[in-house]
Amino acid sequence: MAETWNKQLLSSMGRQDVRKDWKKRIMITSRQQNILSQLIQEEDFLQIDLLVDKYELSPRTVRNDLLIIEEWLKQYDAELERDRKLGYRILLDPIQKERIEKSLRRRPDYLDSRTRVHLILKMVLAKTKVRTNDLLQEFQISRNTLLLDLMDVRIWLEEKGLECVRQNGWIHIKGDERLIRKAYLDLLKTEVTDEKVLQFILEREEAPLANQLWNSWFQTEDAHFLLGVVRQLEKELSIEFTDSGFSAFVLHLLMAMERLKNNHFLRMEDFLLKELQASSEFRALEVVIVGQIEEYFGVHIPKEEIAYMTQHLLGTQKKQLISTNGSFYWRLAKEIVNDVEEELGHLLVGSDRIIQNLAIHLESAIHRVKFGLQTKNPLLKELKSEFGSFLDMMQLIVNQVMKPHRLEFGPDEIGYIVLHVGSGMMSQRISRRKRVAIVCSSGVGTSSILRKRMETLFPDCEIAGIYSYQELKEMTKFDIDAVLSMIEIGFKLPVPWIKVSPLLPLADQAHVSNLLGVTSARRHVEAELIQTANHIVKITEQHASIGNRNQLLQDILSFLQGRPGITYEQPLTNLLPLQSISLQLPETNWESAIRYGNRLLRERGLTGPQYEDKMVQMIQSQKHHFIIQDGVAFPHASVVDGVWKTGFSLLTFREPIPFGPGQEPIWLIITLAAIDKTQHVQALSTLLDVFNDDSFMNMLRKTKNAEEVWNFIRLKEQQL
Repeated sequence: MAETWNKQLLSSMGRQDVRKDWKKRIMITSRQQNILSQLIQEEDFLQIDLLVDKYELSPRTVRNDLLIIEEWLKQYDAELERDRKLGYRILLDPIQKERIEKSLRRRPDYLDSRTRVHLILKMVLAKTKVRTNDLLQEFQISRNTLLLDLMDVRIWLEEKGLECVRQNGWIHIKGDERLIRKAYLDLLKTEVTDEKVLQFILEREEAPLANQLWNSWFQTEDAHFLLGVVRQLEKELSIEFTDSGFSAFVLHLLMAMERLKNNHFLRMEDFLLKELQASSEFRALEVVIVGQIEEYFGVHIPKEEIAYMTQHLLGTQKKQLISTNGSFYWRLAKEIVNDVEEELGHLLVGSDRIIQNLAIHLESAIHRVKFGLQTKNPLLKELKSEFGSFLDMMQLIVNQVMKPHRLEFGPDEIGYIVLHVGSGMMSQRISRRKRVAIVCSSGVGTSSILRKRMETLFPDCEIAGIYSYQELKEMTKFDIDAVLSMIEIGFKLPVPWIKVSPLLPLADQAHVSNLLGVTSARRHVEAELIQTANHIVKITEQHASIGNRNQLLQDILSFLQGRPGITYEQPLTNLLPLQSISLQLPETNWESAIRYGNRLLRERGLTGPQYEDKMVQMIQSQKHHFIIQDGVAFPHASVVDGVWKTGFSLLTFREPIPFGPGQEPIWLIITLAAIDKTQHVQALSTLLDVFNDDSFMNMLRKTKNAEEVWNFIRLKEQQL
């Protein structure tokens, strides 16, 4: 909305008029504010591709944002410099920088939907109730836009076991008080992530923009106080946190203070409390920092809270890389590696090193599992794509090893173990020239797999070493030629750097090639895959008759390369997961409904925003056949209109909404995105079958339970 208005303004007014009436007219969105902050912190040229990848936008949208930023900067007599090869940069004198940073610390003129939803959630979770008119005035949005935002609010709260109630112009939350407090903390962690805390910790003196991080969640001085306290604890115990462990512990302390200030006390089983009280970490916390924290925050910290701090302390320490042969954790690691090698039928590359590193990892991982400390693995989705069924095999092996100790590892923890073991499954290469530093905040596992990926795909590069965020500050251009980091770097480096996934997917491989000026060894990898595929076919021929050898070879090669060889029809339940079913939505207009249906597809990475624009255009021009029966609309457009993968979303409304210029009443909208003409055929057959089932349609019209709908469809698929 703000961007469209700005573009119209810039095209219809002269530069002098724009400058003269700027503060009244030009708005800068929250996304544009973030881009501007990044340009200011970079103090060097920033390529547009990096902004496209980071914000998941099209190059055209990024360029439009930069145009608006350029005009916005004129009120501070600042300029956006362009270079065709190097990209964009902003050079500011100290006075300009101070004025702009002060402006950026304020809320932007226009907030995107995600930011609005987060702020609405924070308001309703923190207060007894909120007026809808206050939200309209606060965000300067239309009622239809607010209704869309409230749909997202309702869905988020339902996932937390809470209900969002709208009544007589007010909004409030209904549910257990403990769930409300937990939801508040979950929301906080989505905004104030460990990585952002880490950057704030290490850049607090050099990057004033980092103060934006805390917003209204915490006071900056509180964070500074706790940073000093935790450093003191490190010295007392002679330990060292990992970068991410340090930030996670500080964040835990900040959230604990919020609980205690609101008289929310946690309880713990007596046997576990006694076990933790006997540890040196508990005693150090009690003696060294508890008194200081109680005095500073004006709270009383009970023993249960100290015990929870102890759990985090045990799970976030950086273990020293010393010989652990024969230790309990070393024996567990060795048993896991031996079982993996036996299952694979070959030895892992560098198994001794893997056992050593895995033993170090298991010590803190077992503490996390034992004490129920939830940890999310941000690489899990990529790991599933990269390793597939190997993840399932690892979960069976690890949990079999852990069974005598009454421990069970979930998928997130298994993912971290796969990072260690997976580094031994990739072939090594020797020739190296470019010196590359790897930066990792979460331990040796992710850095090991990135190192192996680099050695495999870029054998002409030398890995100069693996460094923490803080160690990177000491590096010079005489030590390294480039940096590959798994976290954002908030200070200026003497050499170029990019942020990558440790699995180096294709997009990251292209960025590394551009950064280092070298070609990926992917051709050699493909040659190895062809040999492997041939070997698999020969083994198959020894045990079975093959109808089409060439086709089988192509399909195996495609599978090994991670791309589809055959286009398979997929069942409806695969293409319509639970998160894409939204039921009993409040009244809205047809355009908002179309955009919301596509939003559910976009959240799964199936479509782009242009897809909904095309469907809206088709409806407005009445060039469509979307209404397939009374009350049911089936909007869809062409693959060229922004479709990346195949899938469905399903919406129902409490009351029928007028659809399109013809105003036909619609209570059910199923949106389809199809990448080809075959994958969704089986799903459509199921869809037509359930539409002809009166019992299903009656249930669908009344139910709020998405799982009930999905299970009915699943049962129908099994019957077909």
